[in-house]
Amino acid sequence: MLRSGGTQSPASRDNFSRTSSSTGERATPLTPERSSETYARHLLLKKRGFPLWIPGPNNNLPTTYRRIGINIGDVGIITQSGAFSFLFNICQAPDSPINPRILPEQFCTLSPSIDPVDILEWNEFEPGSYLASASIERSQSNSSS
Repeated sequence: MLRSGGTQSPASRDNFSRTSSSTGERATPLTPERSSETYARHLLLKKRGFPLWIPGPNNNLPTTYRRIGINIGDVGIITQSGAFSFLFNICQAPDSPINPRILPEQFCTLSPSIDPVDILEWNEFEPGSYLASASIERSQSNSSS
């Protein structure tokens, strides 16, 4: 959006002046930032892992994998559209139902294997929690309408 005098407002400039995380090219008014890039950029600032715009597994993967979803040992690619493209799992045997028939040469499982007690699990956020930018305030209305 242009202000009087021909300068862009900071909010408008932000939509077009960032570098695309997937292509490395600068976004311009002709190539606005993708929604998945905006989402990733905002959540990466919170340093809580890599945000996936498309968190579900590919429907072409085996049912066994789709039931479990992304797991420790999964090797894959973060796609331009913000999905995790699963390739194989280094914690599973080569003949595991989730691994493809064709694996990289010299593929071997992680040794020693990961012990489940070594995997830390906790609930950082309680039910009803939310993440928002500092400019968002939570309010509650007591009206019955």
